[in-house]
Amino acid sequence: MSARNRRAEIELGMDDLREVARFAAQCAQDVLEVFERAHLGDRRRREAVDAAWAFARGGKRGKALRDTAWAARRAAGEDERAPGRAAPALVGVLRRYPQAPAGGGRVGELLRSLDEALRGRP
Repeated sequence: MSARNRRAEIELGMDDLREVARFAAQCAQDVLEVFERAHLGDRRRREAVDAAWAFARGGKRGKALRDTAWAARRAAGEDERAPGRAAPALVGVLRRYPQAPAGGGRVGELLRSLDEALRGRP
């Protein structure tokens, strides 16, 4: 396999992953009550936020966490305050990832917008 076709390895420790989960939970927490009032009985977002907080506070990593960031981001919508909440440790973790790729429709647009805002943070 050529060097060009190899994917870059990004080393993320458990503390890094917990920082990302903490950020997702903080963003989603702000809009959770609004979502729940609009969608009575739908606990999917609350369960995702609860799983993220549990992991961020030292809980085990499990299946529920795979979808936590996506569910929390969807719950937060296009909250423009989200990048300002990112701790320097989170910004450092995200800068080790490649930039968000082009395409992907509306989800891709949200990812690129958040990615650009976070990379611009000190």
